[in-house]
Amino acid sequence: MAIYVDKGIEWVPSQKWPYAKVHHMYADSAEKLHEFAIEVLGLKRSWCSDHTQPDSRLLHYDLSPGKFQEALAKGAVLDEKGQYRGRLLSSKKTGTRKGFKHKRKMDTRRD
Repeated sequence: MAIYVDKGIEWVPSQKWPYAKVHHMYADSAEKLHEFAIEVLGLKRSWCSDHTQPDSRLLHYDLSPGKFQEALAKGAVLDEKGQYRGRLLSSKKTGTRKGFKHKRKMDTRRD
């Protein structure tokens, strides 16, 4: 079971996120993701983007550039092309990953 990190996206620094880039860390298992984030990187569980952020489509942690480098050094896999992220999002739509279901309100907007 691997922990993945993406190459990151450019970001406008703010008081909440003072970095010019944000990376995302995700995994095949919610349990493994939280274990790596908390025990290996020293992140807080409350920093996970999950049910507390209804627009989040994938259970993940945001990483600063420094934590991104630390994650790689401690065994995370770089998802350069987003293939693992895409696979996880696809399996989420089909409901095949137990640890990743989120309770959300149904989108009732009409096009």
